[in-house]
Amino acid sequence: MHSLLLYDGYLYNMRWNGQLQCINPETGELIYREKIGKANSFIASPVAADGKIYIISDEGDVYTIRAGGEFKLLNETSLGEICMVVPAISDGMIIFRTQNQLIAVGK
Repeated sequence: MHSLLLYDGYLYNMRWNGQLQCINPETGELIYREKIGKANSFIASPVAADGKIYIISDEGDVYTIRAGGEFKLLNETSLGEICMVVPAISDGMIIFRTQNQLIAVGK
């Protein structure tokens, strides 16, 4: 089950079916709803840092979205392994735990 992400004045809800919702947390107004990638299952909750939202599919596809009230996909890449765990962010790095390894991206 996903956790909601409150970041920089917006509430993000990543649904299991790949639909990202951006909501105004004060009014409940839906700002946008977008289907992310081709993956069919998203279990890990989104995380955020440096103005970006990071979303990972169960298949290990990582999507980087610009935070804010307008949807913009910045990057899409694959870790090449199953990944069902929320990524960790620390000291300029984002760390993914896949089925067989830890992958750190950043510094």
